[in-house]
Amino acid sequence: MSKGRPPLRGLEDALPLARSRGLVMQVVRDGESPAELVVIGDGEIIIARIRRAAPFLRTPEELEYERYDLIHQLRRIPERVVVSREFWIYSKKQSWRYFRIGAGRLTEIGRDGLPLAGGEKGTGSPPTLV
Repeated sequence: MSKGRPPLRGLEDALPLARSRGLVMQVVRDGESPAELVVIGDGEIIIARIRRAAPFLRTPEELEYERYDLIHQLRRIPERVVVSREFWIYSKKQSWRYFRIGAGRLTEIGRDGLPLAGGEKGTGSPPTLV
């Protein structure tokens, strides 16, 4: 659980910089998420946590000591992440289906992320609607 108020002003100020680096997704702060922003940039994914620091001029060692809990949460995210693009759908009765989005096709996967026994399903082109 994070301490103190959410960094609303800092987040507002950080958005223009984040947008200059790529596509920005704001993370809903629920006490479990380690970041406020995810930025999909040119060949990289940036997961950013935003906090106000007072006094502002501290050494990296001081910051790490004082904000160990926040920094440790970010360190739990692998530094080199393989990105899986997935599309999850559900019915009115809460039945779920999962698909991995490949370069030219959707592959149906199980909830564990592994391809279903039937192999790849789907095509690279959308179906014709009649």
